[in-house]
Amino acid sequence: IVAEAESVSLWSKDFPHASLERESCMPDRIAVDLLPEALGWLAPTLAQRLCPSIETAFPGLPEVTAQNLRLYQATVLRYDASTAPGPVSTPVHQDFSVVTMTIPLNDPTEYDGGGTWINPLHLAVKPPIGHALAHAGRVWHAGQPVTN
Repeated sequence: IVAEAESVSLWSKDFPHASLERESCMPDRIAVDLLPEALGWLAPTLAQRLCPSIETAFPGLPEVTAQNLRLYQATVLRYDASTAPGPVSTPVHQDFSVVTMTIPLNDPTEYDGGGTWINPLHLAVKPPIGHALAHAGRVWHAGQPVTN
């Protein structure tokens, strides 16, 4: 996925509702819709593994069934501290989805900082490469600063 995103090279810093100053320290982004190989992997992986796991993890939400879950605004974020005037991060925010999922594409030993801040837990979660972190989209969360 990383190699395809780099080869397509359609990265953007355009984040709705962010000031130009704040955008300069936000990660580069590319929509997964622009990555056909990634979509070819992601679609069956979602259907066969991730959506059933999310359904099991959220038993109290009747709308969260493997059959109801859909990919919405899937984006690859590149936290490249070498191209920003300061640490690269995303501010604390909520998503418009029922469930939000983050899948690290790099090993945590490859960078300093990072992880997903889960505000109600007062905790940054840094899963291993390829593992999924799922939480309710309306939970306040952020991308922790990456410094290197």
